[in-house]
Amino acid sequence: MKKLPVLCKLIAGWNDHQIVPALLKHKPIPTEEFFYGKCYPMFKSLHTRYYTDCVDVLEFINEMYLDIMRPRAIGKRCELELFNFQCALHNWVGVISLRYCYAAFKKRKNEILLKNYSYSTFKNK
Repeated sequence: MKKLPVLCKLIAGWNDHQIVPALLKHKPIPTEEFFYGKCYPMFKSLHTRYYTDCVDVLEFINEMYLDIMRPRAIGKRCELELFNFQCALHNWVGVISLRYCYAAFKKRKNEILLKNYSYSTFKNK
């Protein structure tokens, strides 16, 4: 198991214009330091405060990495390729993560409503 948070030795002095290309090239050390080091406190806070379908913060970080790096159906580009440096990368990742939490909560809420609706429909017949 990873010891979290990871220390940011390599990317400590980097700016967003240096971090983004390294993440897009899937370089292991900058990726690990950014997601498991620099963003760890934010991910821990989001995992603690909001509903996610993840067991622990490590799984949540992995899900966020996949969500940000997965190519979209339309355009075949990942979310990170669409990042345009209008805000700090750390803040942008936070917004993407919060959006993920809201979607997970909405999905869970709909599953509960559907389950309750199906149960009450069968019960009344």
